[in-house]
Amino acid sequence: MVRHLVLTALLCAAAPARAENLSLPVFTGGHLGAGLHLGTALPNGTNGFGSRAGRGPSIALRLTRFLNDWVALGAELGAEVFLKHSSPSLPDGTKADASFSAQALHLTLLGRVNLFESRSWSPYALGGAGIGKFSVKASAPGPVCWPLSDACSNALNAAATGLHLTGGGGIEFFIMRGMTLSLEGRFHEYQSDGKKLAASAESMTATLGATFWF
Repeated sequence: MVRHLVLTALLCAAAPARAENLSLPVFTGGHLGAGLHLGTALPNGTNGFGSRAGRGPSIALRLTRFLNDWVALGAELGAEVFLKHSSPSLPDGTKADASFSAQALHLTLLGRVNLFESRSWSPYALGGAGIGKFSVKASAPGPVCWPLSDACSNALNAAATGLHLTGGGGIEFFIMRGMTLSLEGRFHEYQSDGKKLAASAESMTATLGATFWF
């Protein structure tokens, strides 16, 4: 009889522990996350950028700290590479004889708001500003009026440093204690300093992220 009572008590004590181990954590204040986001960068058509640039990879390292259950601040170091893309040098040309490539680097402060509170998953909105460097390389057999530049020439090799603005949203969910996965879409604007590049460049990124929470 005593043995049965002891076994029953042990099982009752173990049941909540098993339930707790199987339940996923929720986003709470004080959580600090270190994440890696990988995806694709797509050039926008603003200032003619999308007409010459090609798509390429996007990568970002991000630190995030939740101030409470639904608001977080973060810092991100990211890069976008727009791979070499060929297009006709003449507006009505058929030969892809003009080559254009670009890359961007940014260090940005982010603010984030979860749309669900005290959940193990949530859609979210985020935005931020920081410093960005944007560089372009291009060449053609004859003079071309290149995107982002106010001059027409056979080649372009220029860079600009200026304000980086971004905004977007995504969805993030815990897959285990201390780790989340996220899907995210972002808009980026790299503003020109007006020296070697005359106009800003805009792009979109779609990324998959993995974050470890402490």
